[in-house]
Order: sequence, then C-alpha cells, then structure tokens
Amino acid sequence: MKKQGKNSAGLYVHFPFCVSKCAYCDFISYTGLPPLKDYSSAVLQEIKLRADDFRDCSFSSIYFGGGTPSLWNPDSIKAIIKEAVSLLHFNENPEITLEINPGTADGEKLKAFRKAGVNRLSVGVQSLSDGELRTLGRIHDSKVALAVISSAVSSGFQNISADLIYSVPGQSLESFQRSLGGIVDTGITHVSLYELTIHEGTPFYRMIEQGQLVLPSEEFSVDVYRGSERFLESAGFEHYEISNWAKPEFKCVHNVNCWECGYYMGIGVGAHGHQPSEYPNDIDLLGKNAAEACHVRYSNIKDVKEYMSNLVDGKAPTIWSEVVSREARVMEKIYLGLRMMKGLKLEDLKRDVYNVYINNTIKGERALNKIETECKALISEEYLTNNNGKICFTGKGEIVADQVILRLMP
Repeated sequence: MKKQGKNSAGLYVHFPFCVSKCAYCDFISYTGLPPLKDYSSAVLQEIKLRADDFRDCSFSSIYFGGGTPSLWNPDSIKAIIKEAVSLLHFNENPEITLEINPGTADGEKLKAFRKAGVNRLSVGVQSLSDGELRTLGRIHDSKVALAVISSAVSSGFQNISADLIYSVPGQSLESFQRSLGGIVDTGITHVSLYELTIHEGTPFYRMIEQGQLVLPSEEFSVDVYRGSERFLESAGFEHYEISNWAKPEFKCVHNVNCWECGYYMGIGVGAHGHQPSEYPNDIDLLGKNAAEACHVRYSNIKDVKEYMSNLVDGKAPTIWSEVVSREARVMEKIYLGLRMMKGLKLEDLKRDVYNVYINNTIKGERALNKIETECKALISEEYLTNNNGKICFTGKGEIVADQVILRLMP
C-alpha cells in the first residue's frame, strides 16, 4: 500500500462482456464467450502501469462496472482488489461496488463476491414488469430480480442499490410505481432512476425510426420523476443527485467523487480516466503541454483483443488523451456540480471563472457578467434557487437540467 496522497480518487474497472446486448444499450459491451483469464491478467497489468500516475492520490472506492461484471469469477475480483490495494493508497474501509444483472449471480456466488471484498452491489433491475423487461431485452423477469436482492441481503450485503428505467415504450405510471414500490419494499439503501435514452445505432433507435415503438410523452416522464421524488423522500431516501436517492450514510462514494470533479483511474476496455499526474505515461500523446498539465483525461482502446495485446507487450492501452484546460474544468464544475442537489457555491464559481480569465480582463468580465445575469434570470424563472449562497435546482429546474446548465456556461 502506498503512502497517503493529497488528492481524492476512485478506481473504475470495466468488464465489457454480457450474456446478451439490450436493445437500448450503447455502452461498450460484447456478447459471446469472454476470455476471462486473459482479460483479468490484462486488467492487473494495466493497474500496475497506471499506478505511478496516481501516486499522489488517496482512493476511497473501487467500482466494477460493465457490461455485466457479475459474470466475472469471484477469485478474479479478489485478485484485482488485492493488486489495487497493494499498489495504491486506499482510505480506511473503501466502498467496493459490483454491478450485477439478475440471472447472472446466485446466492453462493454473491457470498463469494462478498468474501472477495465487495461490500456494495448495484443491481440492474430496470423494471418489475415482465412485459417491460421483455421490451427492454433483459434476460431476467421480476421474480429473478427480487430473488437476487433477497439473496444479496441473505449473503450479508447491507449496501444495495437498484436501477430502474422509466419512459419505456408501453409503460404506464401505475406499472412504474409498482416497480419502485416493489424494490423499496426489499429494504435496499439506494435507488437510481434513469429516463430511457435512445441512442443512434441501437435496435431501439431503428425501431422508433420505423414506427415500431412509441415513447411515452414528455409529460409522462415529468409525472414519473416528480412522483418518484415524493415517494422516495417519504420512504426515507435523500435526493442527493439528479438521478440518485440514498438512505442516510449510503450515498455512492465513487460517483460522488466523479460528480465533484475528483480523479479516477479508468481500467479496462473503453474505460475513461481522469488523472492528476504532471508526467503521464502517455506524454507523447499530449505533446509539449504535458509538463504543465495537472488534469489529464484519457480513454482506452475499445477492441478487446487489441487491448489485451497492448498490455501483453507492456504498453498502456490509451487511445486518446488530453490536457484539460482551465475553461473546460470550470464548465465541468458547473455541469457536474449542479447535478448534486447541494448545489454550487456561487462565490466559488465566480472565483474560478475569474482565475480562468485572469490574463484576459475583458473576456473574464464578460463571462462573469453572463453567469451573474443568467443566475438572476433562472432564479426569477424559478429554475434555480439561491440557498445561503449556493445555487441549486428547483423541482421545475430538475426536469430541464441540461438546458439550465447550458445557459450558465461561460
């Protein structure tokens, strides 16, 4: 274990394999027989290669995402956790999350994951309506979804999150409310609600273009969101991010770090990372500005064979990397910070904008004036509120969050 660092960070490990690809999914994932042993070896090698870039960080979380990482062997998960802890500095009792899809892990496997070091599960329930699950192309039904949560509780997991999707074709307000009430009744500690997004190139996109599927109305989405917000808060969940609710002490540590613009090591096929190193391994990709960088973002190769081949040869699997400009960091802070329900300190934001344009007074004054003018207008229009110096979304603003954020961009 390395010495404690001054920067907070999380470790994200991507597992890109699935039993089948859902009709709405545009994530980097592949079906078929996965090369589990070789992929695990490549992941371990990449952690070794990137460890020095995060030498000044203290890690609070590991997040195994996908894909379907519950297809991984628990022994491989254990080996990855052990390697990470040996090479990086971790704070006491880090959050270690594993995404699981119902139908891919029984009670014995869940116990093995817990023994391997996993202490938080994120369950891809998506719906408790069997018809909606078939529409989405999921491999499980409602009974299997509820059974895996029950097995997780029996296996000793106390920190369990569940995802639901709303605005599914054919979905009714009543069916969504039954799904939400059903998962809350299981005793889970965290809920994530996502509106179905249609991505170009997916089967859903083609079906909607051809008129084979019809999405619910925007009014339906608003009703679902507002009704869910009221229900979850009455059930003891805190709404802490646009799409996320948690019982006290059960916010997702890993995601909060990302939303607060913290650093994260991205490992695996197609993974993205945000590193603080002034001298990253991929300095040749960054050019002459690399030595001045304190924020570098990168993404990995998307092809599984090419990813593993690079690591066998001892090369970082980076396909893209850039120094993050001061302007971009401020825009990220606005976009990500406002998604948190605690809001953004207006004076901190103005100071950050001033520092960005410290050598360009005219441009700086213009940017500050825009933020101040738009804040006043958005508060007057009841999209934002000023709560003791922090700007936060109102209920009205949450519904059109992206449009509100765009108006604030300098």
